Amino acid sequence: MNCERHDWKRAIREIHGSDACRIDGATLRLVCVLLARELDLVDYEVLDHGARVAHIAVQLGRATRRLDDAQLHGLHLAGLYHDLGKLKLPKATVNKPGPLDIDEWKVIRRHPEIGQAMVGQIPALVDAHSVAEAVRHHHEAWDGRGYPAGLVGHGIPLRARILAVADTWDALRTRRAYKEPHASEHAIEVMQNEAGRRLDPDLVDLLLSAI
Repeated sequence: MNCERHDWKRAIREIHGSDACRIDGATLRLVCVLLARELDLVDYEVLDHGARVAHIAVQLGRATRRLDDAQLHGLHLAGLYHDLGKLKLPKATVNKPGPLDIDEWKVIRRHPEIGQAMVGQIPALVDAHSVAEAVRHHHEAWDGRGYPAGLVGHGIPLRARILAVADTWDALRTRRAYKEPHASEHAIEVMQNEAGRRLDPDLVDLLLSAI
């Protein structure tokens, strides 16, 4: 298998036709990479966003000392897949070069649940339920004002809280269609302001202590 566009679809079809117990880790990792690259092709203003979020999330997850190696692996996959649901959304909305209107936000807010369903369909994915759960809830807010379920505080799964912090930091520090990257000092200020509101304050402290 090469890594050309749409090869991930063929990879999944091949896996569906295989004996799941014979699928090795290398094959699954390749599918993860292919899916992540396909997502980047759709959300082209955020190249490698999933890979960066996955890397930050694993480092943050390790710093919590609350996740074992298998859980960190699942967190890495959730980071790669967290915006997978955007593949099912209109490209014009996902890639809009400017702020979204109310109706467009309603569309974008569907992507975590769509992503959860897509991750749940990946055959032989280790810890699939927890990976899909993290994808579903990565836009929940510490104060309960997030989506899709309006979970509050520690009621949000830990790996979803970690993804939220990693996703926010990367969004602040990278260029988007409608903004330039924030300077490090301003990004830190935004993270501090979001701690206890949208983001887990302890996880924000852990991230900022490493910067």
